[in-house]
Amino acid sequence: GLLGHRVHLRSQAGRGSCFMVGLPRAQAPVPQATAPRVVPQPLAGLRVVVVDDDPSVLAALTDRLRQWGALVQAHASLTSMRSALVLAAAEPDAGMPLPRPDLLVTDQRLPDGSGLETAALMRLHHADLPVLVITGNTQTEELALLQASHLPVLHKPFRAEALLAAIQRVLRPLPSHVG
Repeated sequence: GLLGHRVHLRSQAGRGSCFMVGLPRAQAPVPQATAPRVVPQPLAGLRVVVVDDDPSVLAALTDRLRQWGALVQAHASLTSMRSALVLAAAEPDAGMPLPRPDLLVTDQRLPDGSGLETAALMRLHHADLPVLVITGNTQTEELALLQASHLPVLHKPFRAEALLAAIQRVLRPLPSHVG
């Protein structure tokens, strides 16, 4: 009544009550033009080789890197990556779709080797290639090997933001010392 709406009540003793409020018909809102959502691409044009034997992890990494604008070549094993390198050496246009990668992201535990072996192999072909090793391994010996390698390591599980931050740290040039 205070809002000016019609109020109706129907009641029967022992059966219950029914309350009704009549509201005016609303007008459909006029659609507002919205700017298209711009997805940031912090890795636009970056050429990344990813090696991981877990198909779901490989797919997730590949998809996320591509969403960030990277050009990704994915491999499920060290053997697959080695074959691509050999093919590229024999036929430069056929083997590695990424002519000179900017970054290698590799799992440490692979069925046919390790992330450290993957990094060493890639660096034979591309000296000083930045590398990010990802691992879910918590064994002391494995962690000691990774630490001794001085390669950046990202521990699983990790969020997308942590992956991006780790990649940006790996790619950040070291400050030059004057002297």
